Amino acid sequence: MNYEQWDKLANAYIFIIGAMCVIYIFRSFFSTNFKTSSLQLLTTCLSLLFIYAIMLIDKNWQLWPTFDVQYSIKTALALVFVCYFVVHGRLSRWLAIVSMLGYIELMMYQNFYSWVDVITTAIVITPLLIFIQSQSSNILVPARSKHQVTRI
Repeated sequence: MNYEQWDKLANAYIFIIGAMCVIYIFRSFFSTNFKTSSLQLLTTCLSLLFIYAIMLIDKNWQLWPTFDVQYSIKTALALVFVCYFVVHGRLSRWLAIVSMLGYIELMMYQNFYSWVDVITTAIVITPLLIFIQSQSSNILVPARSKHQVTRI
């Protein structure tokens, strides 16, 4: 493949993984309860708002440029959907992680961002994206009340 074809693939990645996420959420409306699916949709939308808020904060206060790097919105956007699959998927979590690693490598090949740009963006946003996404899932184990009986 030539450079332009790789460029189209890189640009299509976020659309494809985002569409898969939306399909997965809407499919769950019919297979699980409505409340859980609604919370997954809400937390995904909140994750998107979060990454764009970070982008605006960076544009206003020049946080990444202070360290001579840039905020990678493409990385952040892809991580929203990858974190959704990490929290809510089983097999899809591993496919999402592998696809994200391939996407990062493709961004490096295309000179979209540097490794430092991608890593700093991921370090800042991934923990919060996982936290936001986990609010609609049972990945966070609820604390046991003192009235619950533990069975062996």
